[in-house]
Amino acid sequence: MDARVAIADRFVRLAGRLVAVGYLIALLLVIPDLADQAGAVAAWWTPCTIVVVFGPGLAMGALSFHPDSGWMRRAATLAAIGYPVATGAWLIAWHHVPLHADQWLADVPALAGLAAAVAWPAWVGLLTLVVATCVATVVNHTGRAPEVNVPFVPDLLYATGYSALFVAGLLMFVRTGRLLQTIQLDAFRGAASAAALRGRADERARFAALTHDWVMSTLLTAARGGDRDTVRRQALRTLNYLDDLEHPFGRVVDAPNTAVRLRAAITHIDPNLPITVEIAPGIDRWAYPAAAVSVTAAAAGEAVRNSLRHAGSGAYRHVGVRLDGTGFEVTVSDDGVGFDTSVERPDRLGITLSIRARMRQLGGGSAVITSGLGVGTTVRLSWSGPLIDQRTVFGEYGRSVAKSPAPLGMRTLLGMRTPAARLLVGGYLIAYAASIATTPALSSDPWPTLACLVLTVVATAAVLAVPGDPPALGVSLAILAVGGPGQFAIASAVSSMWQDTTAQEWSLGTAGAVCTFLCLRGRVALGWVALLLVFVEFAIRAGLPADGARGFTVPFLYLAPLVAATFFARIIRPVASTVLDLRADTLHRVSAEAAEAAAIAERDRQLRRLGRLTRPLLEQLAGAAPIDDVRDECALQEAELRDALRAPQLAQSPVVAAARAARSRGVEVLLYDEHGLDDVTEQVRHRMRTVAVGELDRARDGSVVVRIQRPDRRPLVTIVANGSDGTRRTELDRDAHPSVRAVGA
Repeated sequence: MDARVAIADRFVRLAGRLVAVGYLIALLLVIPDLADQAGAVAAWWTPCTIVVVFGPGLAMGALSFHPDSGWMRRAATLAAIGYPVATGAWLIAWHHVPLHADQWLADVPALAGLAAAVAWPAWVGLLTLVVATCVATVVNHTGRAPEVNVPFVPDLLYATGYSALFVAGLLMFVRTGRLLQTIQLDAFRGAASAAALRGRADERARFAALTHDWVMSTLLTAARGGDRDTVRRQALRTLNYLDDLEHPFGRVVDAPNTAVRLRAAITHIDPNLPITVEIAPGIDRWAYPAAAVSVTAAAAGEAVRNSLRHAGSGAYRHVGVRLDGTGFEVTVSDDGVGFDTSVERPDRLGITLSIRARMRQLGGGSAVITSGLGVGTTVRLSWSGPLIDQRTVFGEYGRSVAKSPAPLGMRTLLGMRTPAARLLVGGYLIAYAASIATTPALSSDPWPTLACLVLTVVATAAVLAVPGDPPALGVSLAILAVGGPGQFAIASAVSSMWQDTTAQEWSLGTAGAVCTFLCLRGRVALGWVALLLVFVEFAIRAGLPADGARGFTVPFLYLAPLVAATFFARIIRPVASTVLDLRADTLHRVSAEAAEAAAIAERDRQLRRLGRLTRPLLEQLAGAAPIDDVRDECALQEAELRDALRAPQLAQSPVVAAARAARSRGVEVLLYDEHGLDDVTEQVRHRMRTVAVGELDRARDGSVVVRIQRPDRRPLVTIVANGSDGTRRTELDRDAHPSVRAVGA
């Protein structure tokens, strides 16, 4: 199974390994009690329990590496079922010898819930935990000696509430994987769709620039009676550009070749234009993306062409090329007539399409045009981005290989920000308060008891709420001090709380939980120090060694979740982040492939369209035969291409045919589209085109101007027909309903 795709499966496998570590640590920590209590039960029960409960639990970790995760789930199922069965069987095997400590297996009911969280849905896992804690509490309540026994309900609340904290955390971890898996396909589809749109848009922009710079320029030169040799050379270069599109050059270009390509794009247009090239020292080992070089060269060529057309015959022109370790820059300047850059003109296609749009679609590219009336024009084209070390072999330029700057936050992985987490912790604290309310300690020493409860609430809430992984050092110290040694110091100092087993268990459990979850959130060393301080407090208060007759020794069993949390924080947490890095890498790959596929499809479509419309004409212009008889056709074809660039909503079959017929009659046809109809229905567009076709068919001389206005303008479409029979202005509203008025004769 592809690890980059099956995120949910990877998360479940990680959970299985974590639970297996929990089983191993629990087994090691209960060995002393296991040995002490072996004589209280039939000889068959202890080895059978180890095989039935701990065998599948440990096998779960090994099977998590099996290609088929179903084997791991089967082991988890056996472990989850085996725990309540083996614990309940203790009542049959028991010799009715009173215990002065908890029955050793009943001390770890969370194991059944953790195994169930790996094998089954969340509700089954929680139900399994409830069954396991009920059986464990019954066994403890039945087997303990009366002098060390505790009330059944507080004991059950403690076993269920404390265990549920860890089971719920694991369930939320598994749920995170499922959610990522669920949204993954949608994310991939959405990213692929967006990338495909961008790929098609970029390819359309590239072809629009090519059409304007070369195809239309060649046809216009021919239509206006240009020199035959000039037309032939230009037609050949245009055909070469079209052919090159089918076989794009390599992905990277070194610095010297970059300078050569940029210079060549300019000298093709004006061989006598002065060019200054500056290459910074020390960049010989670096290369630039070929796409960046190609796009910038084409934009620079258009800037030179515009200067030759519009700056004036007496203008001085200069081109500067600079390459350094950050990128490259091409500056085209003249001291000609200039223009007002603040005035936007929809017919200024050279600047809009061939320069600005070209550089805008290029990652890291920019185009800055400064000009003014009478002060000349400067076009500064630049590209900046990561350079490519030519000593490194790249399979794919631009592929993202960087990892996430920080590991995935534990609050996210464990669902600690969710309402379910707050509800669970709230239930745990309510159970704590309810248990404390039934103890004699509350009536004899109310304020210390309440203070211990308040500190617990504050520390537990802070574990959920404090941002950052790991939390700030000062905040972490405060949480651990309050929720660990601080609140337990109260419990151990107040005699009534110390002598009350319920209060003591809750205080120890809370300290263990706070230390464990702070460990999960990255404060591993601090968590260990805090819990060890709690153990020191316990040992000092109990006396060294502790009085075994009371049923309590230093509670090392609380180390089990802390050890598992350390394993999680140090091993599984980075792996989980790697899983998401792989997902991000896959997302990037899917996007790149979709964009490339869409660009190829769009390129093929545009090549077919351009080939169908212009290649026969260009091949005729590139030949040796006279072209006088095709100059009119060149003019008509150039006008149609210009319509397709300036007015895509109007460049449809009925309008194209009507415009061609009108131009053949000598009518000047100008079509503009400022995108006011981009979001209307096709029915509205059809009505608009029908009206435009009617005006074009009616015109016999003069001019027809069809303009789709900006979305915020009213009327949305204007059609002005000016001829010998007068001037007619037709206005269309947003639904393309016309109102016609005569302007003058």
